[in-house]
Amino acid sequence: MEAGPEPVRIPSPLGDREWVNGSVLIVFLGLAVMEDERRNSEKFGERYKDYRERVPMVNIFVVIGRRFFRKRRGSCDK
Repeated sequence: MEAGPEPVRIPSPLGDREWVNGSVLIVFLGLAVMEDERRNSEKFGERYKDYRERVPMVNIFVVIGRRFFRKRRGSCDK
């Protein structure tokens, strides 16, 4: 017998379409954010416009990147 992990078979229909599911999710989340922005603009008017100019929108990739690099930097210091 060979040493090492056992091979695992991944059904092709599932593996090939995972990126599509993720892309669809990102599109729907983007549409939800745009709808939320529209509703808040209608509800709060000029106050919300001023708020949007002062506060940047969350960029999830920036948040994840900061946490990732902070953990890596902290682990290297030990």
